[in-house]
Amino acid sequence: MGINSTPIEENYQKFSMIGDSSFIAYAGDRAFCEMLSRDIQSIVESKSYNIAIQVLEQTFKKVGLGERSVLMGIGGLNSSGKIEFYTINSKNCAIQKYYPENDTVSYAFLNNTKLGHEDFQNKLVELLRETGYQAPSQTIQAQRLLNNYIAELDNSVNKSTFRFVVKVKE
Repeated sequence: MGINSTPIEENYQKFSMIGDSSFIAYAGDRAFCEMLSRDIQSIVESKSYNIAIQVLEQTFKKVGLGERSVLMGIGGLNSSGKIEFYTINSKNCAIQKYYPENDTVSYAFLNNTKLGHEDFQNKLVELLRETGYQAPSQTIQAQRLLNNYIAELDNSVNKSTFRFVVKVKE
């Protein structure tokens, strides 16, 4: 979102790829998200995701965003070659940690919409049943369909999607 909740351009990318195996994704106040992304980029680049999320938490508590909302996700392949990612919400500084193992599916939603986590989760499960989930391409298709569904309900969600896949090296 731009200033005063105005939608930003349709093809605006709300994430940064850091190298070939790390990312910073965000939703909410665009300018503040971009500034925070730049501030933690070197920490994420060093794969210190837990430190980056702590920096974000301290910043949110120190700055006090008032009515502005910032949701961020950071992670990728950690120094052990495992997927690790975190999310944080500026409203309550709630941090979620994700460490998917083996064939388990792990996902997070950065949502500012009226729809809740349960609504997204139910819709994602429905779409995964339609597309399948055994192959990454099937999961990506379900994500695109979910994004389009949400974009129809909330004009702050871009219909354009960008592909970024983190692969575990065996």
